[in-house]
Amino acid sequence: MKTIKTLLVLAVMLVISNSSYAHALWIEANSNGQKGKSQEVKIFYGEFATGEIEPVNKWYSDVKEFTLWLIGPDQKREKVTVSQKDDHFVAQFTPETDGVYYLTVVHDAKEIAGKTKYEFSSVAAVNVGKSAVSGHNHIENSLKVITSQTQAKVSSPTKIQVFMDGAPQAKGKVIVTSENGWAKEFTANEAGEITFSPIWKGKYVLEATNFKKGEGELHGNAYESTWQGATTVMYVL
Repeated sequence: MKTIKTLLVLAVMLVISNSSYAHALWIEANSNGQKGKSQEVKIFYGEFATGEIEPVNKWYSDVKEFTLWLIGPDQKREKVTVSQKDDHFVAQFTPETDGVYYLTVVHDAKEIAGKTKYEFSSVAAVNVGKSAVSGHNHIENSLKVITSQTQAKVSSPTKIQVFMDGAPQAKGKVIVTSENGWAKEFTANEAGEITFSPIWKGKYVLEATNFKKGEGELHGNAYESTWQGATTVMYVL
């Protein structure tokens, strides 16, 4: 068993070391909420695949200065106050009606690495009542990875879709990571879709990445390309 675990960890490290994935920002929230009851939200930064959660004072550049937004079933956006802890941020919101609530973050790191700008983003869906995860066109994140459901089941096919600027991203790259260290990279089809069947119960982080050329300026600093990392968390029962 120890040998198998060691090989699994080495395999995960190999996947990460041979990919373009940097540290990621992700939002954790109970995927099923209750009307009138406060819901807790947590925001982390690190490498989920290896259990590396960075202390806030070591987050890259000014990533800790992100803004958390809540988008309700009426599609209105509301800024959510966050409180800093040692290795994450925490927030609360109270849903007033049934429906799907989205929590979103998009943050361009102030520091330019070489000539590349780094954009960190995340989306979390909280289902209140019997509403299914629905349209997400009102979410302004340029790159986003969306699941067809807030919860999945072991051994059941689960569909994931990647979007870029509101349209499905053909051949988009997504790495799926479970909390026990399993990780696999998938390439989306022409419709921006991938399908996989989770083997273990628990929490999974889904991360889409994109690298594009294009000059610009941020906080007075010029860049020639942009790296984008977008996450969402899925819970498997």
